[in-house]
Amino acid sequence: MDITADRLAAKSIGAGARRSRRRRQDSQNRPIAIHFSRSAKGSRAVLFRRAAPGRRSDDELAGLVGIPWRLLAIAVVQVAATVSVGLLADRLIGSFGATGTLDRLVVAGLICAIAVSVVMRYRERVDGEAYGQGVAHRVRLVLGRRLLRSPSTVRGGADGEVVLRFVGDLAALRNWHAQGQVALMIAMPVLAGGVGVLAWLDASLGIAIAAMIFGVVGLQTAVGPRLREAGESARRERARLARTVTDATCTLASIQLFGRQARELRRVERRSNALAGSMLRRACWSGLMRAASDLGATGLPIAILAVWLLRGEADLGSSAVALMLSGLLAPRIRELARIREYWELAQISRARIAAFLGRPVIAERSDAKGLMRRNGAIAIRDLSVGGVFKGLCADAPGGARVALVGPNGAGKSRLLSVLSGLEAPAAGRVVIDGQNATKRRLASQQRAVSMASADAPLVRGTVDYNIHYGARAKGADADMLRRLGGYEELLAELQDGAGARIGAGGHGVSAGQRARIALLRALLRNPVVLLLDEIEANLDAAGRRVLARVLEDFPGTIIMATHNDEWTNRCDHLWRLEAGALSASQRDAQ
Repeated sequence: MDITADRLAAKSIGAGARRSRRRRQDSQNRPIAIHFSRSAKGSRAVLFRRAAPGRRSDDELAGLVGIPWRLLAIAVVQVAATVSVGLLADRLIGSFGATGTLDRLVVAGLICAIAVSVVMRYRERVDGEAYGQGVAHRVRLVLGRRLLRSPSTVRGGADGEVVLRFVGDLAALRNWHAQGQVALMIAMPVLAGGVGVLAWLDASLGIAIAAMIFGVVGLQTAVGPRLREAGESARRERARLARTVTDATCTLASIQLFGRQARELRRVERRSNALAGSMLRRACWSGLMRAASDLGATGLPIAILAVWLLRGEADLGSSAVALMLSGLLAPRIRELARIREYWELAQISRARIAAFLGRPVIAERSDAKGLMRRNGAIAIRDLSVGGVFKGLCADAPGGARVALVGPNGAGKSRLLSVLSGLEAPAAGRVVIDGQNATKRRLASQQRAVSMASADAPLVRGTVDYNIHYGARAKGADADMLRRLGGYEELLAELQDGAGARIGAGGHGVSAGQRARIALLRALLRNPVVLLLDEIEANLDAAGRRVLARVLEDFPGTIIMATHNDEWTNRCDHLWRLEAGALSASQRDAQ
């Protein structure tokens, strides 16, 4: 590996490259917008592409929603169609009663108004789903970015909860924006327009129908908080069940080895029963809201007839118009229950997603300068990680071999995580080649420092894909690093060679082979500082020979956390971490 060439390449990054990087960053920070396009055959296709950047509010979720202008237009058209149906029907019946004939122009207008209402109903569902999917897509990307920027040492809960945010919480948000919010935007103007026409026909009738609608809304407002409480309980139980199943899946070998299948099944059963009970309570309050809405929708035509019968009037023309309007308004009244239910559940999901977005993340420091690569000299100054260690200081020159030793739980892995940029220190500096890495761009620090660790698991894919995952070395440097890391020897051990499949968690290869793949993956990042976190633990004789070769011939600096005296003796610097303090010394490598 040519360190000088690397340094020259790093210095060659000019203003054009920096502008390109800024453009990429701006592109990544733009919200995703959803658009419709038509293919040659006229079929609709939903395309996600980046919208022009706009001002973001303090509420990150609110900034992702946007204004559904198309749906607002549909609402306006729906109101116009509903009012037109009522007015044209009244005029048609009035003219027929006066002349005994149907006005063809009015009939055509009535048919057109009904057709427009039907088409807008279709567009309401399709465009509403597109809008809801767009919101879910944008939130999903924000959650994904936040998850990928979370410190790997901070799990902050359960894998089941993370899965729930990506699936359950996003489904609740999508339902609200695709069906609840859309239905609200259209139902309220349509109901207002319909009641207005009824009031124009008969003031007392309009007042009666308005009172019925307000009664339905009032009942739902009273029941809403109870529904939210039940929804929160159901969400908690769903997260607990997901966590239990996830834990059982991840620890299946231990469960089977120690014969605890029955116990784990009882845990799943308890969680499942608790979830069923919470869902039943939620269904009770939801059913009450829907029953109220159905009562209002069913009672609408009855109320219309009752008003005229009680007044002793039987204006058949106005009655027919009113009944026709009731047919258009009844579905909107029924929707009021679902609208409230979607809103309550979306508020639960929104609060949980906002809490997740409020978690700490690794600062990318994208506006900072890059770290210039030299020979890998590294120093730590007053380095602290809360609850682990405080005020650590040590130095290692470029090309050094450092053995990091200490008892279990002393914080060796956390120290390596800080050096690699996986975790930000609470205080202090990491100095690489004379530059404060904690103030430089994170990506450049992670290019200069690479780590092989059992805590950095392999990804699903082939062996070759894992070895070259994030590789930066090219040409002669890559060939040299593959030879150094025993690439060909490793592939010769595998039946399918480079194409051997690796499953989740590294399944498909042995523990020693996983360690060698991790070592090769770290080497091919072409770092100047290589961190090894007890990588030797599962190596066989061939793997140990490869590791010895890396310690001997790697041209940069190596810091190796180990409990093995064999590897400690091969290092020329010793860092001992114990009781939150670090002592550093230089020694002769054997």
